[in-house]
Amino acid sequence: MIKHWGKAETGMLIAAVLLLMVIFTFFEITASLTVSVIAFPISLIVLMAIMEFAATELRRK
Repeated sequence: MIKHWGKAETGMLIAAVLLLMVIFTFFEITASLTVSVIAFPISLIVLMAIMEFAATELRRK
């Protein structure tokens, strides 16, 4: 399946994984519950938007 993907979609998936790693590292460093409660849903929505865009690009091909 990966061989059918373009470079843009693979790059987006890598960026999404890196974004999640940065977010979770930030949560571990701050360990602030307030920041986690506010930022975690926002980060999940952003990640879902990236994945949805990648899925629409795959469907188009």
